[in-house]
Amino acid sequence: MEQVVDAFFAAGAATAAVVGAPEVAAAWSAPSAVAGYRLGELAGHTLLATARLETVLTEEVEPDTVVDLAGFYGPNRVDDAAGVDDGLHPLIRAAAADVARGGPDEVAAELRAVLDRLQDVLPTADPARLVSVVNVRGGATPLETYLRTRVVELVVHGDDLSASVGLAYEVPAAAAEVTLGVCLELARARSGDLAVVRAFTRRERADPGTLRVL
Repeated sequence: MEQVVDAFFAAGAATAAVVGAPEVAAAWSAPSAVAGYRLGELAGHTLLATARLETVLTEEVEPDTVVDLAGFYGPNRVDDAAGVDDGLHPLIRAAAADVARGGPDEVAAELRAVLDRLQDVLPTADPARLVSVVNVRGGATPLETYLRTRVVELVVHGDDLSASVGLAYEVPAAAAEVTLGVCLELARARSGDLAVVRAFTRRERADPGTLRVL
């Protein structure tokens, strides 16, 4: 848990710096590198995904189902562009757009504030504590698993935001280790071990989509 906590705060610092960058503020209303999101909306989504951790730490849950990492993400890979209008995606975009209306200074400041508040509670939190999972009805997952998903959110969207405005994004080593571990676990659950081995080692027998998990 300590390593995942360290990875979370390293990723948080790196991505908060991007969210607060003047280049992002200047392009706040411009389209981002992620289809369907403007820069401000993507920054707003990053804030909401991080702040969700604060929320789950205050909830008491009695879940019907406890899910692992693969169960948390479920069929989260969008292969058809039309899929971005299905399920929770429209609600997620709408919430991000609402946050983005606060403007770049407000969003950047709140992201830093969330990370600061979590510094006081996260290091001593029970890694086995169950926290709610929005996309699984009646579902929950251990805090350590959930925290790994927050590292992924911060790293992936830090890169998205940086790529949108031409900034270099350096993934902190601890955050990269957690993110790559999550991606490998999801690829194995989705495609099986042999397919993943082939994707790494044998182009002639590999499915080119095996390693894309989100």
